[in-house]
Amino acid sequence: MFLFPSTVLQLTELTPDTFRIRLSSPENFARQFIPGQFVMASVAGPSHLDPLLKRPFSICRLRPDGFELLIKVVGRGTEILQHMAIGTLLSLHGPLGNGYPVNVIGKDRKIMLVAGGIGIASIISLLDYCLEAAYPLKNINLILGARTSSELLYIDEFRQLTEKGLTLSIATDDGSRGHRGLVTDLVSRQLQNNAENNPIILSCGPLPMLTALGKLAVEASCPCYLSLESRMACGFGVCLGCVTRNKTKDEKHPWVKVCHDGPVFDAATLQL
Repeated sequence: MFLFPSTVLQLTELTPDTFRIRLSSPENFARQFIPGQFVMASVAGPSHLDPLLKRPFSICRLRPDGFELLIKVVGRGTEILQHMAIGTLLSLHGPLGNGYPVNVIGKDRKIMLVAGGIGIASIISLLDYCLEAAYPLKNINLILGARTSSELLYIDEFRQLTEKGLTLSIATDDGSRGHRGLVTDLVSRQLQNNAENNPIILSCGPLPMLTALGKLAVEASCPCYLSLESRMACGFGVCLGCVTRNKTKDEKHPWVKVCHDGPVFDAATLQL
């Protein structure tokens, strides 16, 4: 975990409200990174403190000269980042959080990667890990959900991987691409059709999607790990701005911190 200055190296618009930003990092940043971790980024310039608080962003992809973030514009902080000039210096803190439990992903085990909306950023980091570790693509089922086809990102890249064995399924709310409906519709169908495979489910996306996915996994007796998206002020468990309730018999400690204890949790331990 580092507190470090980072230079904006590249900024690419993917849709009118979504962009990819490449940032520099210390040499040993990549060695410490676990897929699913995040950084806290200051979006204020060096001469002022507005906005005051850092913003959390999932690390999407490592690069030889740094790493990439995939960001959706949802407020003033992300809008400022969207218009950052190349060469701008930012203050970053990370990598933070626990990341996905990559130690439980055996190469002979089926895995289901489920991404909703901008949650694809976290899932890409995990998919990259699987590719680097020579995980068999035939054992990976990637399921994507979005409101409409224009919000589906990295589709061409994923389609190329299907030629090497990756299974790709898509759901859009309006039916403009793939299944018309929720991404959890596809998950439910595939769990019913392949119950004997008992895949490991790893997911990131909106809370309603994760809640429904966790219930499906419990019903199917599938291991399921959810990466929660949450607002947070500090990123390391002090401010208590990102707590969520867990399943525990200890009434004095019913909460976990998304930034410190997560952001990835075993679905069976959460009370969503």
